[in-house]
Amino acid sequence: MGLPKPALHKMSKSKSRGELFDSAKNHALNYLSFRPRTVREITTKLTDKGFDTEIISDVIQFLKEYKFVDDDAFARMWIRNRTTLKPTGRQKIKNELFQKGLDKETIERNICQLQPEDEEQMAAFLIEKKIRRAEFSYKKLEGFLARRGFSSGIIRRVLNNYSNEN
Repeated sequence: MGLPKPALHKMSKSKSRGELFDSAKNHALNYLSFRPRTVREITTKLTDKGFDTEIISDVIQFLKEYKFVDDDAFARMWIRNRTTLKPTGRQKIKNELFQKGLDKETIERNICQLQPEDEEQMAAFLIEKKIRRAEFSYKKLEGFLARRGFSSGIIRRVLNNYSNEN
């Protein structure tokens, strides 16, 4: 049994370029209705639907023009969510943004809003939260923070501060 082929959009010869554009635009706007997306996510979605690159390019241009898609705004939103709702370190955030299709320049331009002091506070908060539930070893806490994307320097400082306080 082979892998399923992507569903090709019904692009019969009877559809005009305007109809194809409208159809692709509607797919993109529907996709954006669930959450903000990056340019690459939308491009991939429309490609999977069978639209050609010229139509996709026009739709992306339309979405940018009306500010439905903005990779810098997406990066800022993602960083804000990852620092307030689900505390996460710089490295994991960078990896997530890269997987979403943002280029390194866009990521670096926006990740600078995350200061090391903020990362330390998030890591300390996570440790306090973990320890309230049960007693954990230094190694387990270290691994937990590393999986959350915190640097080894921040992990060391936070765990040393915690062990000095207790």
